Amino acid sequence: MLSILGGVIFLLMIPVLRESPRWLFCHSKKATAVQNIQFASKINGLPSHVIKNVEDDIFIPSTVQTGQESVLRFLRYPRLVFVTATFYLSTMANVLLYYMLKFSAENISSSPYLSCWLLAASDLPSALLIHLCTRFDRRLVNFCTQLTAIIFCYFCCAEEIRLVSAVLCMAFAAISFNYVYLYLAEVYPTTMRSRITAGCIAVGEIGGMLANPLVLTVEIWDVLPFLITSSIALGPTIASWWLPETKGRRLPDHFSETLVIVYPENTSQNQEATLLLCT
Repeated sequence: MLSILGGVIFLLMIPVLRESPRWLFCHSKKATAVQNIQFASKINGLPSHVIKNVEDDIFIPSTVQTGQESVLRFLRYPRLVFVTATFYLSTMANVLLYYMLKFSAENISSSPYLSCWLLAASDLPSALLIHLCTRFDRRLVNFCTQLTAIIFCYFCCAEEIRLVSAVLCMAFAAISFNYVYLYLAEVYPTTMRSRITAGCIAVGEIGGMLANPLVLTVEIWDVLPFLITSSIALGPTIASWWLPETKGRRLPDHFSETLVIVYPENTSQNQEATLLLCT
């Protein structure tokens, strides 16, 4: 009932929500974007000079204005396909690690109530640590949190430290899960960001669906769920080491800026991105 109530409240708020100014600028709706920024400034008590030169500060290339961007466009760029697939599979791996352990609560310790309580409590430190992690390099934090979660999942095979390992594994999987969404927002342009995020959520659901069948393999061998899950998550974790670094960069507003991030070296793709930025 509480979930339904929250959904109803959200639906009632939709008519009064305003469109993202970044999205509006990218679709050549500058007047509406400025109005939305003025409204937000007024609500937050900001002085009018904050948005005085907002139109001059945002550069919109002609490729965006003519509506040439498409999610399928990145299929022309193998490295961008690799980056996108890594984000998707990393999300699935984190969800799989998280829910496999949550569904295995009764098998983690002799007291299922203690297991459930500690596993649920693991979300609290992860919510705090995610803010600390934003101070460091995106690629390094993403890789280390995923790898640490996998290591602790392997440690769950030892019955003596299974409960502690499971709690730590869930905490780091939760950090990595949230960090992926921060990371991908700094890679993809405004016009594609929401669709890529929706794709991550959809692929993450697959991990949630696979978690319960994996838990049932405990009937074959009590450590089998931990071995299978950590092995599945290892592939996306290794691949995440080759993700582009985005710390300190401005959010990309168009596809050409994403190409510069993904292809930082002097390649034909980078030269194409430079031409797009100049159009």
